[in-house]
This record gives sequence, C-alpha cells and structure tokens, in this order.
Amino acid sequence: MICPRCSRQLPDGSKFCDGCGFAIPASQPAQQPAPKPAPAQGYQQPNFGGAPQAPNYNQGYQQPNFGGAPFSQGHISEFTGGVFETFVAVLAASLLITISCGFATPWAITNLLKFIFGHMKIDGKRLVFVGNGAEFFGQWVIWSLLSLITCGIYGIFFVTPRLLNWIAKNTHFSD
Repeated sequence: MICPRCSRQLPDGSKFCDGCGFAIPASQPAQQPAPKPAPAQGYQQPNFGGAPQAPNYNQGYQQPNFGGAPFSQGHISEFTGGVFETFVAVLAASLLITISCGFATPWAITNLLKFIFGHMKIDGKRLVFVGNGAEFFGQWVIWSLLSLITCGIYGIFFVTPRLLNWIAKNTHFSD
C-alpha cells in the first residue's frame, strides 16, 4: 500500500501514513509500488535540434540600462579608502562621541561623512561632503530630545529620513 500524499510504502491495512500522518481512506485499494527506473549511466545533455554549444563566459558583463542615460564606459564607482584609514576614522568618531558623552556626535558624524565621501568616486567623479557639526548641532539636540520624549519612536520614523536628507543636501561632486 502506498500513501497518496507522500508516496511512502506502507504495510497493508494502515490507517495513517508513518511518514506524513495522512489518514489513509478505507476504500484505498492496495497498490504495488511503481518499479524504480534503472540508474542513469551518466548525464546526457538534451539536444534540441541544434549542435550543442558551450556557454561563453568571456563575453563580459553588460550593465543594464533602465531607461536613463547609458553608463559611462571606462569609469567605475569605488571607495578608495584603505582598511587602516577607515578603522582609524571610525575609531576617532567613536572616541569623540564616548569622551563627550554624546554631545560631540554631530561633529563626529560630519567628520566621518567627510572621510567616507572624500574617498568615494561615482562614475569617476569624486564626492565631497560640505556639512559641518555646528549647523547640525541644533537639529541633533532637537531630534535627540524628541526621541527621548517619545521613547525612540521619533528617532526611528522621523530622524532617519531627515538625517539622510541633510546628508544628501550636503553631498556634491567635486569640480
């Protein structure tokens, strides 16, 4: 007898499948298992009427064009900062925030952003971040207080988009 759900071989007269727990109908006639196919001698690639062709892995990657201007050929987007430089920049920002008990967070963030965008090229053009901690400090105090009053809800839903907007407004291509 065979389970109609999982095709497991069951002893005759079984009411439930041992494998999947399916209730075997009482009118289920005893079935013999289907014969197993002979093992294949090796993989045979199907021939669909033409001569078999090997994939060409040397043709190169073509970047998709989604309706905008085509990508410039020969330019790449990259981050040129090294591991050690990046580690030092993140460590310096973390120490500045820790030592100042969070009051210097706007300066730490702006210095880190200046490092990141100063080492970034988009399509061969270097980015520059022009924001500074003094202009960011007032917003940061207001955002921190509102986040504290609302138990973090304001920070999650409102600070993140405003912070990203401020970063975008202060990021430009260097000439």
